[in-house]
Amino acid sequence: PSGANFLLFRIGAPGDVEAARAVWERLVAHKVLVRDFSGWPGVEGCLRVTVGTRAENDAFLAALEAAVPDRSPSGVQLAVDVDPQDLL
Repeated sequence: PSGANFLLFRIGAPGDVEAARAVWERLVAHKVLVRDFSGWPGVEGCLRVTVGTRAENDAFLAALEAAVPDRSPSGVQLAVDVDPQDLL
């Protein structure tokens, strides 16, 4: 278990800074703020999102699916159903 309230995730191939930056820009356009770590040594191509309320997490997942439509035939397939309160 982690005491952190965020997730670091990679976009595209390791080190793919351009793909991560493009997804970051699309998420911001959907009014979802994530931290762009794509240029940081050791985590190139990664973004970080803070775990929020269920509604905030759902908004993030919907925006991520819209931002990365080419990951599967029906968009990004994410099965995240964790209530942040369960992590406390």
